[in-house]
Amino acid sequence: TIVAGTPNSSTSASPPIRQTRTTGNMKRQAVRSPRQAVSTANDNVNDADDYLAKIERAVVLFGGALLHLIVGIKIMWGTITPYVTSYLIQYDATITTHRTLHVYTVTFLGQALTMYGGGLLEKKIGARATALLGTLLISGGTFAASFCTSLYALVLSQAVVGLGIGTAYSAPILCCFKHFSSNKALVTGIITTGTGFGPFLFGLIAAAYVNPNNLPTDVVYGLFPSDSPVVQRVPGMFRLLAACYAAAGVLGSS
Repeated sequence: TIVAGTPNSSTSASPPIRQTRTTGNMKRQAVRSPRQAVSTANDNVNDADDYLAKIERAVVLFGGALLHLIVGIKIMWGTITPYVTSYLIQYDATITTHRTLHVYTVTFLGQALTMYGGGLLEKKIGARATALLGTLLISGGTFAASFCTSLYALVLSQAVVGLGIGTAYSAPILCCFKHFSSNKALVTGIITTGTGFGPFLFGLIAAAYVNPNNLPTDVVYGLFPSDSPVVQRVPGMFRLLAACYAAAGVLGSS
């Protein structure tokens, strides 16, 4: 009986051994689980950071293009020349469209004088402050033009606009270079798209305000008569443009 019972005793002892091994495996898996959870959490955080970084880069790029809407406004002079010349001729009969062309020239000169300095200023005070300073000069010079009744005063106010253009021109581009270090050419192209689109947009706004009925100019001189409502709206046109420039510049700089 004793001999016959011995195998039975060995057999009955086996299941606890298997149970112990199974319990050990479960413990080891339990030890791994927190590590895996931490790794998964870190991956989720990294994905969220990458998503936020992409949004930030897109916002910076959009802001740069928005700011450049007001950087290209000098090209709009051809659109508003008949209106401004017709307005100034009330105070000086010698004014012609040829003479008012000096406004266009001096705006380019102002830009040329501050283009290099604008880049240096961006390194010292940052892109946002530089862009805001340029916006202040552009919108301030345009607003001042609404009070000008002589060509010389208008030239001076638009020289200030040119200084602002040169100051703000490179700030958004340099800022975006820090976010898109491997796509500088593409970024520059996207931002400077605003330079070309700005004159088109603000030219439409100016024309819609100052000449909503699309009144024609004089056939001989290509100007509007002094009693035309178009002429009387010129100061308001400059103020409207100044407000638009300020809004676009502040939003783009922010």
